[in-house]
Amino acid sequence: MAIDQYEFFDVNCAVGDYSLKQLEYTSASELIQHMDFVGIKKAFVYHLSAQFYHPQKGNGMLLEEIEPYKERLFPCWVLLPTPSQEMEIFSELVERMKTQLAWCVRLYPRLHSFEFTTWNIGDVLDILQSTRVPVLIDVDQLDFCRLYKICSQFPRLVIILTNPSYYSQRKLYPLMKKFSHVYVETSTYLIYNGLEYLAQNFGSNRILFGTRMPFQDPGPAIARLSYASLNRKDKMMIASESLQRLINEAQY
Repeated sequence: MAIDQYEFFDVNCAVGDYSLKQLEYTSASELIQHMDFVGIKKAFVYHLSAQFYHPQKGNGMLLEEIEPYKERLFPCWVLLPTPSQEMEIFSELVERMKTQLAWCVRLYPRLHSFEFTTWNIGDVLDILQSTRVPVLIDVDQLDFCRLYKICSQFPRLVIILTNPSYYSQRKLYPLMKKFSHVYVETSTYLIYNGLEYLAQNFGSNRILFGTRMPFQDPGPAIARLSYASLNRKDKMMIASESLQRLINEAQY
């Protein structure tokens, strides 16, 4: 199947400055140029200031940055636990997320120094579960034992594990077998026959296309899916349909 026949919907993109190295791009306009060049139609985007500076500040910067491209770029907000009172009242935040079409969120337990447990962030997870808003978490931010417990305690919480690799697959596979509400993103999952194994054992509907731009070139993720030994239906499911279905199921 030709690459230009896909409608790619990228679940893992960022904008903003990064202090540790010079990135290929930093702005939404440059991201759109890269997307056009490789044939990506839409993307969920977070701001690096929300990851590395402060979520509330970065989320606001994100909205301003992507405003001219809101038909193609959708906000993915970074959240914190409520007890620290570093963000606005959570009920008000959820209303703003609804208004701004922030249909998914990100959590960074290790980077932002909180525990991925019910006593630390359970109230946030409870609301995200009730609204079916997907939660994206980098694999290196997690202890899998705690993740297993959260998956057990929140059986309707949509969890998307981002930036997986062959180092995580021995923990990832049994987790996906046990919990149907755990999904995996493809940007760093460049294992030989890895997508084929996931699709065969867990279903293509639980695999979401991502590139990790601007930290990675989108080419490998696109090529890996485009030339995978999967049928057309499975490829289209991974490229965009799985993510679109999760968005449609979100209920603010």
